[in-house]
Amino acid sequence: MGAPMATNLARAGRAVAVWNRTPAKAQGLGAEVAETPAAAARGAEVVGIVVTDDQAVESVLEGPDGVLAGPGALVVDMTTTSVGSKRHSAERVRAAGGRFVDSPVFGSRPQAEQGALWAVVGADEADLPAAEEFLGPLTEGVLHVGEVGAGAAVKLAGNLLLFSMLNGLAEAIALTEAHGIDPDLLLEAIGRTGFRSPYFDVKGKQMMEGDYAPRFTVDNAIKDLRLIVEAAGAVGLRLTSSEATKALFEETSAAGYGAEDMTALARALRRVD
Repeated sequence: MGAPMATNLARAGRAVAVWNRTPAKAQGLGAEVAETPAAAARGAEVVGIVVTDDQAVESVLEGPDGVLAGPGALVVDMTTTSVGSKRHSAERVRAAGGRFVDSPVFGSRPQAEQGALWAVVGADEADLPAAEEFLGPLTEGVLHVGEVGAGAAVKLAGNLLLFSMLNGLAEAIALTEAHGIDPDLLLEAIGRTGFRSPYFDVKGKQMMEGDYAPRFTVDNAIKDLRLIVEAAGAVGLRLTSSEATKALFEETSAAGYGAEDMTALARALRRVD
């Protein structure tokens, strides 16, 4: 995700410096390659963060060579993390004299390559113009949903719906196949209903073609589902369907498909691989 985003910023004429814990992945993006997060942030007006999880964000910000070791700037964290992580990061950045925007994005690598992500932003009103200018080359739109932490909550709620749709689609295809029916007919039938969805069309086609090339992996989905269940528990909710979906993704990973795309859910459900 981060690589095409950096490329799109550079193509838009921005002066971009990048850091990646795997240096080879930072090459060829049209950007200066920095040796540390602090070096990448030095002199920047905006620092964008796109990493894997809460712990990675904390390391990039607060490690010995972290962003907080450099001068203050507007930090835009686009990682899907917990609400608590966003609020903690905001406190640390503000204490160091910077500003913080909580801005996870909807979309995967194809949308990142096309500059067609959607950002849900939790931020102070005063920080919105600078955040929107930064996010412009990366997104089709920016929706302000509240203060820091609100962006994370909306992203997790959106992912909850996404994973539930994918789980239901995989199970529907498995059930259709088990009865000896071509699942193309299932998708055709769904396409004529009021609950048709472009997402079903795209992911259904990938499942039936055995296309498991990673766009968003099973293991990344498990990480997000864990955050969803934890976010619900923090406010006294129990999301039983999300817990069941998380269990199915975990079974898929345990079967050896953790590094494959989420479409591998259907692979794990099939009676014969």
